Amino acid sequence: MDIQDVWKKAYDLHYKSKADGDKKQALYFYRQIVHAHPDSPEAKYSQTQIENLTKSNPELFDGVNCSSNNEVQLEITISNDNCAVCESEVKGYRENGMCSACFSKYLRENIVMTTTNNIDGYHVTKYVDIKSIEIVIGTGFLSENISAIQDIFGLRSSMFEGKLADAKKIATEQLRYEAYKAGGNAVIGVDLDYTEFSGNRVGLIMNGTVVTVEKGQINQPQMRNI
Repeated sequence: MDIQDVWKKAYDLHYKSKADGDKKQALYFYRQIVHAHPDSPEAKYSQTQIENLTKSNPELFDGVNCSSNNEVQLEITISNDNCAVCESEVKGYRENGMCSACFSKYLRENIVMTTTNNIDGYHVTKYVDIKSIEIVIGTGFLSENISAIQDIFGLRSSMFEGKLADAKKIATEQLRYEAYKAGGNAVIGVDLDYTEFSGNRVGLIMNGTVVTVEKGQINQPQMRNI
């Protein structure tokens, strides 16, 4: 199997499917990628998702050897090609013929996100779906204590703020990607919430309505003079 197909399958099982056992199957695919090609970008992404699963679904790891040595190994191949935009060599995952950097730029330029329910100069032609992204991050003992000390002196905790900023960036990129896969070109009514869990963990939840929009104002009803 090509590493692109394995990664996409794992991602869809992890974030899109709600069926029982799908997150366990996603974990299996993530491990296979890390084991087969540890130096690939997909392995880095997979390792991050494995860490997310340890925090959001710890029951998946109960009594399980996380080294993946006891699992049946898939034959995962990496296809080499050039990015259709920057023409750099791409090893592994490509989306729409682009490398990850160019594809991220494509999403930022083509998937509009707003906290409002409308976009100036555009009108909604179709409401596609409601999407939600959940990310759990560990604040860490060191940043927790530094933050507490800085609170006393009225200072800002750059370590803690950096982790929240990284989580927000990841959630924004994932929400854009979900809109792209759903066939939308905008996300309206975006809402961002933080929640605190035990064990020095913070959850970030971002949701919005995926829509398709077209340029042009909504036709207003004609007013008659009386």
